Amino acid sequence: MNGGMGRRLSRRTLLTGVAAATFGGASRVTRSRQGLDRFWEVTSSPAADPAIEAYAFPASVSRGQPLHLHVASRYRRLSGLAARVGRTGLEPAQVFDVTTSGSMTSVKIETGMFAAGLYLVALRPADGSDHVRFVPVTVRDDRNPASVIVHIPTATYQAYNAWGGASLYDFDSPGGAAEHVGMDRPYDAFDGAGFCFYGDYQMASWLDAEGVRADFIMSNDLHVSPSALRGRTLFVSAFHDEYWSQEMRNNLHRFIGSGGNAAFLGANNIYARITFDADGRTLSTAPKGTPRRFRDLGQPEDELLGSWYDAYRFPYGSGAAWEARNTNHWIYNGTGMNDGDRIDGLIGYEWDHARTENRSPHVTLLSETQVAPGRRHNGVVFNVPGRGTVVNVGTTYWPRFLTGTGTFPTDQRVITMTRNILTNLS
Repeated sequence: MNGGMGRRLSRRTLLTGVAAATFGGASRVTRSRQGLDRFWEVTSSPAADPAIEAYAFPASVSRGQPLHLHVASRYRRLSGLAARVGRTGLEPAQVFDVTTSGSMTSVKIETGMFAAGLYLVALRPADGSDHVRFVPVTVRDDRNPASVIVHIPTATYQAYNAWGGASLYDFDSPGGAAEHVGMDRPYDAFDGAGFCFYGDYQMASWLDAEGVRADFIMSNDLHVSPSALRGRTLFVSAFHDEYWSQEMRNNLHRFIGSGGNAAFLGANNIYARITFDADGRTLSTAPKGTPRRFRDLGQPEDELLGSWYDAYRFPYGSGAAWEARNTNHWIYNGTGMNDGDRIDGLIGYEWDHARTENRSPHVTLLSETQVAPGRRHNGVVFNVPGRGTVVNVGTTYWPRFLTGTGTFPTDQRVITMTRNILTNLS
């Protein structure tokens, strides 16, 4: 858990395919070729711009259930677009108009014709002014569940979200870090998208391009519903899935214990324990001076993942090389890699490592990198007989190497390993 992450991340140019956002500057948003003419050809305002504020609660619905969007703006009329994250980027699903009042306006979006997936709802002034606001939402297909289910870690999004004046961190909370934050509020980062563009967007787009049918859930879903993983084969987490409730962890533990598989394609996962209030609107962390990490409560994350969080070191965009180990494992099939081969830049900005002592005999190291003196990275496979298999790559950059940017080039070896994970575990 790194208190400086939000500040560093929000100062980097990160968005690809549909956007390029810089903290305190402008972002260029390019529409999907399947979208409305000129809708995406706008220049947005800075991430914290208050011209348009919006959120959805609940932000995850089943197909056919309405999505309730809450909007406030100094503009009387807004144009809206609900777009699914797909193989070509943002693929428009529904266009709508919003007439705002002086306070928060509620908008109901029908989802009966929506395909399951990760969506971004975009709002802009109807007069074409240079502002845009995103709202990340998910639509599930509960009647026909996919074998692959992807977790969008909205508890972590909100833990770092300082909208309204405070997050769970001191660095962006002028009055001091909060112990309680709302799940029903806009995100302050990247025009309302929160952390979506750091890995979850890339994962959803890549899966669709691969033809993989997947459902998407958010933290509240995994918290309230033990049945959220029923009928699934593979649970996927793509990026920095740090904040979990005990109920979330218990539900995943039961899933793996009954033979379900999991792929954590990020790092710093299942690290900080939080609670939700009865209606899921408020996320709380333990008071200062009391244990906040699962490992301090006798539940180290490597009991589930095979490895655990090690450190934060690099500014976003820089990192260390993945150094391959045990390349006879099926995850390396078709990569052409041998032990000691490197994938430059794949490790960072946070990473995990496996225990040196008292490591489970069921943990297989996939990589081992001495990141810095006393700091080591490991990707692992954790396969306990009679349970499911867990792959934990232990780096926050993995999804970026699936889709590629100037900072994170597409790497065919990472793509092949991810395909192997899907083939063998789903």
